[in-house]
Amino acid sequence: MRSSSSDCWRPRRRTCTPRTSSASCAGRSRTGETGVSRRTLLGACVAAYVVLLVVAATVLPDEVPLHVGIDGTVDRTGSRVEALLLLGGLGLGTVALLAGGALAAPRLPLAWINVPHLAWWSATPQREARMRRMLADDLWLLACATTGLFALVLVAVVLLARGGDDVTGPLLLVAVVVWGLVVGVGGVLAARRRYRPDDQPDDRP
Repeated sequence: MRSSSSDCWRPRRRTCTPRTSSASCAGRSRTGETGVSRRTLLGACVAAYVVLLVVAATVLPDEVPLHVGIDGTVDRTGSRVEALLLLGGLGLGTVALLAGGALAAPRLPLAWINVPHLAWWSATPQREARMRRMLADDLWLLACATTGLFALVLVAVVLLARGGDDVTGPLLLVAVVVWGLVVGVGGVLAARRRYRPDDQPDDRP
């Protein structure tokens, strides 16, 4: 019985088996389905942040507020170049660190990974592969959230530097605290739920 040419060229679906390393499993189908899209999302966030930096470079005055006290008043200023280097370096550097962690997640030593119930996740190669995919996805999202935080700070700095009213400083402080609580506390709670041991089969993609 002759097979059609399309059958000859039909790719085989690869699955993770006990002989397959957890690192290679972690880099397969789930990366193609979600990792790429989240990398694209992060790329869009970073591009928007770079655009904000360019706009800020054209509208910021020579003297720029660099720190807001606990009462919401500016207690330290610096030059425009210093502000751009500080916000650009910290923002892009932090995002690059998180993105690097996401890219390295399939190959990180287990001793470097800190997730709830790590012993359960590392008990089989299939569980470990799924855990590494989940960790990479979480780091991509955290990098996006971090970009948003620095963009918020940059916008507030521009408003303050260009003569914002007395409520801009306190609003900045409140916004940063709320954002940090949402990302920090929400992330911890989500991780505890997300990495809870389940009854799913070990060959779950």
